[in-house]
Amino acid sequence: MQKYIRTPDHDMRSGQISIAELHPDDHKDQLASWLFLGPDVIHGKFNLGNMVSKRLEISVDTYTPDGYTEEHTHPDKEQAYYIVSGQAKATVGVEEGIVGPGGVVYIPLNMPHGFANAGDEPLTVVVISSYEL
Repeated sequence: MQKYIRTPDHDMRSGQISIAELHPDDHKDQLASWLFLGPDVIHGKFNLGNMVSKRLEISVDTYTPDGYTEEHTHPDKEQAYYIVSGQAKATVGVEEGIVGPGGVVYIPLNMPHGFANAGDEPLTVVVISSYEL
């Protein structure tokens, strides 16, 4: 079995998690969260058994038209959002903007941030997190 490469048809390529269980006060109206790579504490909690990383976490999250995240911070990781489809109203610190497909949002360590689906369609975002060691 390959340890570092997963094809889309591999049975251990990803695992669907409930982000509400990890962050119940921050994320609202999420349709799905597929975790592809991440730290042991998350993989162990959800019995994902797929690729484990000490620094990186990658997921694809989809929100309903009413979906959003409350403004929050991460003391242990930087993040970047890549918008796959839909429109996000993103806030990072004092910056605010509408970001569509192909757009990127960067969130530094400890920076207040949040987003809301700004459209009538589901919003799909690739979330990339880099943990501090």
